[in-house]
Amino acid sequence: MAINRGRVFYLFGAGGLSIAAAADSIGSAADPVVLVVEGPLAMTAGAAGANLQGAVYANSVSIDGGTVTGALLSATTVTATGGTVVYDGATLKRLRLTTGTYLRIPGSWRDHP
Repeated sequence: MAINRGRVFYLFGAGGLSIAAAADSIGSAADPVVLVVEGPLAMTAGAAGANLQGAVYANSVSIDGGTVTGALLSATTVTATGGTVVYDGATLKRLRLTTGTYLRIPGSWRDHP
């Protein structure tokens, strides 16, 4: 992900994303990420030292270890038996300023039959 700084990651498929070890940290305060996970997000107990920093949207979330710093959104359920979720406005502001925006410029989009 280091070569894709400032981008949004869309992880598709029913398998989702599993973070199982402390070495599986994703994002940082300097380079937070936006993750959209089509399937479940699972942070296992083995991920006790892992940190996921940024904004995360997943179909369902299970946190048994590790830390999510920024924002976490789930379409269905959030199950937490361990781990930590920390809202961080500074991380979200950094994302807002670095990921760019999408704006349709008048006259630039046409649907022709």
